[in-house]
Amino acid sequence: MLFLPKGISQELDSASRLMRSDPDRALEHIDQSLAFAKKQNLDSLELQALVLRGELFMRTGRYDESRKDLEHARVLAMNSNDSSMLGAIHGHFGGLAFFQSQFDRATEELLTAISYSTDEAFRARTFNNLGSIFERIGDDQKALTYFNKALKLHRAAGREQLAASTLGNIGVILHKQELFEEAIRHFRESAAMAASMQDTFALSIRWQNLGNSFLETTRFDSARVYFDRALAASRTIRDTFGMASIYNSRASLYERIQLPDSIISNRQQAYQLAMSIGDTTDMIQAQLALSRAYADQGDFQRAYRAQQLYHNLDSDVSEREQNDRLYELEARYQNVAKEKQLQELATAIRKVYGGEQYLSKEVQKRLIAKATRQKTESQAFIPKLTRREKEVLDLIVAEHTNQEIAAKLFITVSTVETHRMNLCTKLNARNTAGLVRNAIKFDLI
Repeated sequence: MLFLPKGISQELDSASRLMRSDPDRALEHIDQSLAFAKKQNLDSLELQALVLRGELFMRTGRYDESRKDLEHARVLAMNSNDSSMLGAIHGHFGGLAFFQSQFDRATEELLTAISYSTDEAFRARTFNNLGSIFERIGDDQKALTYFNKALKLHRAAGREQLAASTLGNIGVILHKQELFEEAIRHFRESAAMAASMQDTFALSIRWQNLGNSFLETTRFDSARVYFDRALAASRTIRDTFGMASIYNSRASLYERIQLPDSIISNRQQAYQLAMSIGDTTDMIQAQLALSRAYADQGDFQRAYRAQQLYHNLDSDVSEREQNDRLYELEARYQNVAKEKQLQELATAIRKVYGGEQYLSKEVQKRLIAKATRQKTESQAFIPKLTRREKEVLDLIVAEHTNQEIAAKLFITVSTVETHRMNLCTKLNARNTAGLVRNAIKFDLI
């Protein structure tokens, strides 16, 4: 067994504790340990630090750096014939493959990890990870099989903390199968065990799970209580990953009970927290939901920006899917505009029916313009432009590019180009300069 100087041992312990809440500080502690190990030629310490740093890089999405550290660690472990560390390294390789959606490779690595280790605790944790892989690929029965194998080993050895974690994983599967009452029972048992061990991190996760299950069974008050408990627990231990996820869950609750301001504030909090630690998954979820929330409130400019940011974050979204979402936003914008026109029509009908005169704001502006400006003969004929063509023309005159016009009006670039071509036809112009000149000539701007 390697006996480390107290300061170095504390560095590695600190890194393990900070891995979720403050990855940057965790990395500083690991790098200090690595520097000491190399200076003192302590291969065993270097091996531990490399494995820990490989895990940290894996958790923060730095997969190439993670693989490099783990490959180096595997060489050191093979040279020292350290089967225990080899098992741990293959376990991390399995995790790395899992995060990159290479599920067959992940399964192979984890089964190899089990073959290296006789440690029942490690084997149980690896069974648990195998359950997570099969859960991810939708094979719930295999997932439950491995989770139950892990639970049996944990309970036989009296490992209450790990048993509580596995109970929670089984609850997640039951939740996916819409067996919500069974899921709630497992989550409650897991939470009770975590509470007895004062495991705040595990409590936060299980309370969030309970909130999600109560949300699905429309017990909204209970869902709110558990989400609030989970958030408070995560704040206590500064679990940034957890807080981002819980804010997204709370936003889902507010979507169900239709509290727009709360939806937006929670999604914004989720995005800011996720961005602070590079958690792309929660960033993507928050921006996609924010786009919907802004559109629901009629704020299409922010909705469009959120949609664009979502597309930039999610590299898996195809160009066609991006365009489909933008077309959907444009259609919603057009529907809102039409609704406003219908409301104005209804107001006009009521006023005329009541014996009053009614002039729309646009007509009032035109009448005022005619009364205050002398038209020349060249201005006698004014081409008729649609509302959208007028909007595009104003932005062209303001020297905006096609891309900028598309962003401002929530339409695609190809749609802008079509409007520009129609404007050139109506104003008898061959290029942008002619378009602006004739727009001035016909008093359209």
